[in-house]
Amino acid sequence: MKKDKCNADKMAESGFIFIGNKSEPDAVKCFFCNKGLDGWDPTDDPWQEHIKHSPKCSFAKLQKSQDNMKMKEFLAIKDELMEKIIESYIEDKANKIGEFENYEKIIMSKINKS
Repeated sequence: MKKDKCNADKMAESGFIFIGNKSEPDAVKCFFCNKGLDGWDPTDDPWQEHIKHSPKCSFAKLQKSQDNMKMKEFLAIKDELMEKIIESYIEDKANKIGEFENYEKIIMSKINKS
């Protein structure tokens, strides 16, 4: 009996985290690039699908599970992931500051009209 290419172990090895629910029971996203995919077939190759749908994902480009990475590769991926997390945090805070500034303008214009 031929083992399916698309199983939980292969999905995890390819960087995917399960995020499914009742309406999307096979939904996953990459821990690194956040690309979400669903609608998997048993013959789908998670690595091939990952790189096909997210060709810039540094983790997918390596085509290696974390267990098979060299230390240098692992550290490069870790560093890039940390940079993404920090950039996302800063962007979120900047957006909140922008929202606050918009509210301030609205309030000031209402005060000035009074």
